[in-house]
Amino acid sequence: MRTAEKYRRFGQECVELARTAKSPANKAVLLHMAQVWFRLAEEHAASDRKALAKAIAALGDGDVLVVTGLDRLARWLTP
Repeated sequence: MRTAEKYRRFGQECVELARTAKSPANKAVLLHMAQVWFRLAEEHAASDRKALAKAIAALGDGDVLVVTGLDRLARWLTP
C-alpha cells in the first residue's frame, strides 16, 4: 500500500473513532488527528504527482513510461 493511501486510511480511522468518542475533548483530538493525516496524505500524493510529471517531461519520441503501483495514474495514462 502506498504511503499516501496509508495516511488516508489512518485519517479515516480517526474519524471513525471520533464518531464513537464519549467526551467532546476526545472527539476534538481525534478529528484534529484526522485532519493532520489527511493533510500528510495530500502532501505525499502531490509529491508523487510531481515525480510523475518530471518523468513524463523526460520522455523522448518512442519512449514508453510504465507506471506500477499507482493504479489510478496507470488507468489515466492508458490511451
